[in-house]
Amino acid sequence: MDNLPDELLNNIFNNLLDQEPNKIYLLRGINKKFKFLVDSTENNYNNNYNEIRISNVINYLLYKDKSWNIKTFNWLFKNNIKLTFNNISNIIRNNRLDVLKLSVKYPNNSEVIYNNDRYNILSFGDNVRLVRDNSPLIIAGINNNKDIIDFLLSNKSLKNPFIRQIDILVNVLIDLNNKELIKHLFVSYYDKMIGKQLTGLKVLKNMSNCEDLILYLLEDRKICINNDVLLTSITKNYTKVCLIAYDNIGDRLLIPNEHIHKIL
Repeated sequence: MDNLPDELLNNIFNNLLDQEPNKIYLLRGINKKFKFLVDSTENNYNNNYNEIRISNVINYLLYKDKSWNIKTFNWLFKNNIKLTFNNISNIIRNNRLDVLKLSVKYPNNSEVIYNNDRYNILSFGDNVRLVRDNSPLIIAGINNNKDIIDFLLSNKSLKNPFIRQIDILVNVLIDLNNKELIKHLFVSYYDKMIGKQLTGLKVLKNMSNCEDLILYLLEDRKICINNDVLLTSITKNYTKVCLIAYDNIGDRLLIPNEHIHKIL
């Protein structure tokens, strides 16, 4: 085919543009001319492709040959290929921050990732389970991926649905006993938490072996010092937390004898 005139090759290629995206991309391997034609193609699709099949292709690419295939994603995105919710979950699970960053440059993908109808759920009520199972933010937390968490929360838009999921993420991380990531959330996103000091108290009451984390929260005033803090700290034998709490609780100490009984 290298000996065929360019005009004929162009005609052949133009007649193949109705093929599925993965089939067109494979034409790059025919020769340099076809590689140029494929790489130059943009905006070729307008929902006129098999979404399920291409979604499966994308999932395969997400864990196959990670070191070089970002250019494949770039070609797909510039040809209007849209990620599915399943693709986004797999982007997170396969730690493909590179694909995530590239995808949000295209509005059709950004709308899927920050889809308010799917993800804009308050951190209470019947929908908590839905958030835990499907939210990219929660999946990133379960996979201990701080960089993806930061990226998802970096969108300053008021429509960013993940901001209101920070407290849910803390709950998930408590179950996983991930002190490092919980501290990161309190350091970087405390002002965006719904529960704030009450969320800090939840960490104390429900997480094991976390005295060092609670000491940080006390020092930064990110946990409410009250009877609950004292009683829980005594029960967990967090001596340093108890001493700081007693020094700062003042006249909010309600039932002194209750603490004495706990200590005894």
